[in-house]
Amino acid sequence: LQLNKAKNKRGAILALKKKKMFEGEYNKISGMKLMLEQQKVQIEATINDADIFTALKKGNEAINAVSQQVNIDSFQDLKDDLEEQQANAEEIGNFFGELA
Repeated sequence: LQLNKAKNKRGAILALKKKKMFEGEYNKISGMKLMLEQQKVQIEATINDADIFTALKKGNEAINAVSQQVNIDSFQDLKDDLEEQQANAEEIGNFFGELA
């Protein structure tokens, strides 16, 4: 009976040591998994940031291209041309009005 008790005590101690070891491994693996998940989120965020940066850059380039084609001087020239055409049309209209 004494021998059986001693064996059970050693077995129980061994089982507790194993349990402690497995808990430590579980906690270590859980920590590693969490770190990997955090890194995955950071990678996805960085990819999104790069995509947004690229889109903003392309949008800015498009705006610059359009702005070079249509600047304030072009608008002023167009306005001047339209005013000149309108003045010519009025002159022609007045000419025919005077003939009648």
